[in-house]
Amino acid sequence: MASTQPSFKYVFIPCDDSLPIEECSLSYDNTSENEIIMCLMDELKTHFANLSKTPGAEAQKIEMLSAQLKKSGINDITPQLLAGMGNLNLVGQIPLLQGKNTKNDAVSVTMYIDDNGKGNGYAANIRAKQLTKELMCRHEGPVYGDAFIARIYDNTDDFERRDFLLSELDSSSKWFKVGKQKNIKSLKNNNVSEFAQVLQQQKKAKQATTKKKKTKTAAPSPPVQINEAAIGKFTQGENVIIDGLKNNSAFNGQTGLIHGEYIVEKDRWPVTLVNGKVISVRTENLLKLSAVETAPELEIIEQEMETSL
Repeated sequence: MASTQPSFKYVFIPCDDSLPIEECSLSYDNTSENEIIMCLMDELKTHFANLSKTPGAEAQKIEMLSAQLKKSGINDITPQLLAGMGNLNLVGQIPLLQGKNTKNDAVSVTMYIDDNGKGNGYAANIRAKQLTKELMCRHEGPVYGDAFIARIYDNTDDFERRDFLLSELDSSSKWFKVGKQKNIKSLKNNNVSEFAQVLQQQKKAKQATTKKKKTKTAAPSPPVQINEAAIGKFTQGENVIIDGLKNNSAFNGQTGLIHGEYIVEKDRWPVTLVNGKVISVRTENLLKLSAVETAPELEIIEQEMETSL
């Protein structure tokens, strides 16, 4: 009887937010260590290579590579070198949960993207960016193009591909809580000023958007009853938590992202949940989510990582 190749599951977050987030599966040859390590990278390189690029994207990529080489002190840049580098389809990585490659902390969860997504003309991936923001990842600017999330176990001696399920794409998941705490600690410990700068930028962006919205609402009131206290209470892109729902209590406690403008006639805000679902929620049922949350159960969760992640 022929042996069945092993496989692992990972999650695909399309850039087009009208498409559902999917759980995918990939088979690999476990007799080859290189195949175990590179199978996902090869699959994603093929995916990104087959996507349509904007006109001039290749020329922009070559120009960007040339600038990076010069910045690194490499001045002998030949057309052949640039052409060879330009043909490379590089996969960028955003650590969501970073393991330490030790026996007791070997699990990592990573988001994979096209490293030249902006240059290729891909649109911003709102759902992927929301996830990096909620996890307090060290990633500046938008996430461009399709994104993928996978899990590995690596203690330097052993490397394993492990399942990452669609059901785990939730802020209540253990890996999510541990990842967020680790990312917050990393920002604080490695660069306190950077951490403070991130929070300050979020505050300024919120103030600027609030001021702009107040200016817009100076026009004569439409013939509908307006909840004036709600206008400007939240800003697009702000993290919130749902609270106090009675008919749909299952959503209580879930975090989400303000996805658009305040719906005046309904006194509701469009909220995108971590799993990609978009719902409209009344102002009274939304609370602002602090940029830094503490998780008292972190110590217990970290002790369970080896068996539960």
